[in-house]
Amino acid sequence: MRLGAETEQDVWRAVLAVGAQAEPAARLDRALALAAGLAEVSRCHLYLAGGDGRRLHLERTHGAGEVQLDPEGGAAAALPLPPLEIRADEDQRPRVVPTPEGSYFSLPLERGDELVGVLRAGPLPAGRLSRNGERRLLGAAFPLAHVIAGAQEAEELRRRGEEAETRLAVGRRLQGSALETGRFVALLLRLAIRASHADGGFVAIADQSGGLTLRAVEGLPGELVAGLDLSPQTGLLELVPGGGAFLRDADAAARLGIGQLLAVPLFDGERAVALLALVDTSGGGLEPGSLVLLETLAEQIRLMLDNEALFDRFVSRYLDTVKAIAEALDARRPETHGHHRRTAEVTGAIAAELGLPAEERAALETAALVHDVGLAGVAATADAYLADLEHPTVGAGMLEALPLAPGVVEAVEGHHEWFDGWGFPQGLRGERLHPLARVLALAEFVLEAGGGGPLGDPWPAERLATEIRERRGTQFDPEVADAALRLLDGGWRPHQTETRRD
Repeated sequence: MRLGAETEQDVWRAVLAVGAQAEPAARLDRALALAAGLAEVSRCHLYLAGGDGRRLHLERTHGAGEVQLDPEGGAAAALPLPPLEIRADEDQRPRVVPTPEGSYFSLPLERGDELVGVLRAGPLPAGRLSRNGERRLLGAAFPLAHVIAGAQEAEELRRRGEEAETRLAVGRRLQGSALETGRFVALLLRLAIRASHADGGFVAIADQSGGLTLRAVEGLPGELVAGLDLSPQTGLLELVPGGGAFLRDADAAARLGIGQLLAVPLFDGERAVALLALVDTSGGGLEPGSLVLLETLAEQIRLMLDNEALFDRFVSRYLDTVKAIAEALDARRPETHGHHRRTAEVTGAIAAELGLPAEERAALETAALVHDVGLAGVAATADAYLADLEHPTVGAGMLEALPLAPGVVEAVEGHHEWFDGWGFPQGLRGERLHPLARVLALAEFVLEAGGGGPLGDPWPAERLATEIRERRGTQFDPEVADAALRLLDGGWRPHQTETRRD
C-alpha cells in the first residue's frame, strides 16, 4: 500500500484485503509483509500464543535479509536468528525490545481478552520506530489480530478435516464388508417381497446375547415391528434346527395384524444365526413357491454372514497381534515389564471413578493395552529421541483403519498431549483432545511416577497427589485429575513394577 498519507480506514482496508486471502498460509505471509511495510522495516516476525498463554513460539518470518558471501565461498556474515520462543508477560504492551538481530518494535495482538500473538518489526536503524510507522502499526493491531487468529483457526480446521476424511476413507474400505452386508440383506428382502407379493418382511441376525435382532425391515407397520418378539424361549416363533420355524403364539400374531407368516431360519449347529421372514397383513396371501424363494435367498445371506464373520476374525487377530507387539516391547527391559497391562489397570480405575459407561471403559482398556506400540517401528534406530515424539502417531496409524470402538485411535494418538496444548505430537488442547486420551495421559503418568518404572522408584502417595494438583489444568484435564486424587485420597495405589532394578 502507499505509505505516508494513510488514514486509519486505509490501514483497515489493507488488513481486511489480507484477510480475504483463501489460503491460511497466504494470509499469514501477506499479513507479515503488510506489517513490515506499515513499519517501513525489512523484517517482521510472528509469535503465536502457546497452550497456557504464558509462552509464545515463533510461527513465521517475513524478510530474510542479506547474507554477504566471501570469495572463498560460504557466509562471511549471517543474519542472527530471532528467538524461537518469548514470554507473553514480556510483551504486554507495544515497546522496543533488544534482540540478537538488533532493536525490534514489539506489538501485542489481542482479540478481546485473548492474546493471539506478538508481531516484532525491525531491525530499527536508529533504535526506534518512526512516528508514522508506529502510528500505522498501532492502528493495524486490532484487525491484524483477527486476521491472524482466523488464519490459524482455518488452518487447524483444514488439517483436522483432512485427517477425518483420510481416516473415514480408510475405515470405509476395511469396514465395507459389514456395510455391504447390511445393504445386501435389505436388497434381498425387497426382492423376496416383490417376487412373493408379500406385504412386507424382515431379516433378523443373531446378536451377542444369543437372541435375534432386526437387521432389515420392509413394508411393515411400526406397531407390528415394535411388538415383534423374537426371543428364543417366549418369542412369536419357535425355531427348530433342521425343522424350520413354527408359529408359537397365534393370538399374538393376530393382535399384530399378521395374516400369514413364512419364515426360514439359518442355523450354525444348534444356534440360530439369522431369520428371513415374509408377512401378509392384507389377507391376500403369499405366492406359491415363496418357501423355495426364501430358502434360496437365505443361503445368500448365509454367505454374506460368513464373510462378515471372517472380517471380524481378521480384525480380532490383527488387534491381538498389535497387543502382542506391545507386550514384546514391555519385555525388553525389566523396568517396563507389564507396562501396557498395568496401564490398562490404572485407566480402568480412573474410568470407574469418573463413572464412564461400559463401552467407553472397554475402548479405554483397548487403547491402554496398545498405546505405546508405535515404538516398535523405531525402537532400534539411531534417532530414538525423534521416535519418542512420533510414536503416538505411528501407533494410531496401525489402528486407524480397523472398525474399533470410538475413541480408541484418538486415545492412542493423544496420550502424550497436555490439556493446555504443550504436549506432543500435535499440541492439541482442551476440548480438541479426546476425553479418553485425557484419561490415558494421566493414567500413564500415575503409573510411571506412582508405580515406579524407567524413571526410578515409585513416588510416595503424598508427592504423587501434590504433582497431580500442580499439573491440574495444565498437563491434565481438571476432571480427570480430580478423579485420580479421589482415588489416592481413598487409599488406592497403582501397582509397582513387577521386577525392580538393582
